[in-house]
Amino acid sequence: MKKFCWILVSLLFLTGGAWAQFYLDLSGPERQELAEAYYLVGSQYSTQGDEDKGAAYRQMAFNIDPHLKAKEIKPRELPSAVALIMQGEARVVTRLPDRKNAIKEIIRSKFIRLVSAFLTEDIEATLILLDGSVYLGKAKTAVVQAEIRKALKSFFSAINLSGLSPSEVYDLNSLNIDALALHEAWGETYALNIKTRQDLSGYIDFWEDQQQFLIHRTRNRWLLFSVGRQFPPSHWSPEEAPTPAPRTAAPPGPGQDIKKRFLACLDAFLVKDVDQAVRYFAEDIHLARLNTNLSSEEMASTFQGYFENSDFTGITPDDVLETTSIFVEETDKYTDLATKPVYLLTVKTN
Repeated sequence: MKKFCWILVSLLFLTGGAWAQFYLDLSGPERQELAEAYYLVGSQYSTQGDEDKGAAYRQMAFNIDPHLKAKEIKPRELPSAVALIMQGEARVVTRLPDRKNAIKEIIRSKFIRLVSAFLTEDIEATLILLDGSVYLGKAKTAVVQAEIRKALKSFFSAINLSGLSPSEVYDLNSLNIDALALHEAWGETYALNIKTRQDLSGYIDFWEDQQQFLIHRTRNRWLLFSVGRQFPPSHWSPEEAPTPAPRTAAPPGPGQDIKKRFLACLDAFLVKDVDQAVRYFAEDIHLARLNTNLSSEEMASTFQGYFENSDFTGITPDDVLETTSIFVEETDKYTDLATKPVYLLTVKTN
């Protein structure tokens, strides 16, 4: 078992990218041992003076096993992990959730959602991620949403993109995001640069091998407002985007109260108020994705593990979720876990 676990740790340190799913298939004891290994590697980094990496590995440990009891972990030999650390080959498999990295992840997610909406010919889902007008650098002109909608309809009637994935159109490994400080009127702005894999220049005038998109925060939403390596002129500002239409109202019931409590819990989480956040959880909590149960005290400990050396400053619920998409309805899916009515809350993440 130990040999298997250390091989898994070594592979994980070296490959990085797909960590988010692998441990869900492990048995409880295997996940516990792997989590302990991560925690101890984090301790090794901290001992060597690199507290940032140490905190990141310890945080990953709590991701792997929410039941992890740090005080009960005993130091032991870590040959594979220590060798990787000393050789400089180990790398943190999860970024520290400070504000800068959190915003970049939000923007990356927004871009992939935008490309996915485009490839599935979902015009409204595409437009909801754009500002009221978009500057086209190559053409040195701006187009409003009505013009974009018309152009998309014409494009989709001529070209069939079904079956293509974002990674087939763009080289996602080349995606790079940088903060910009160009014009105050644009607000908080980031430039996303990426290489293309497909040549659509015959159908899209502004298509280039290397593309740049400007995305800014406006009215608590991150929206794309410029396409192309040529920046918009300093005197130009995009038109205001239409307010997203709210989802169909939930049927009569406690839906509004559930939504209110859900957002209050998220607010407390983002300001690292563990006691307040846990107030909104039952005594026994079932984590469906991990197929495991936690007590409210264990959930509090898990939150505390996330909070260590994390910075959520300036992050709001609207940065994390599409709060207008929250929908609550009664469900019979989990009747085996509760004796009272169960309600399902669904929401789109950013």
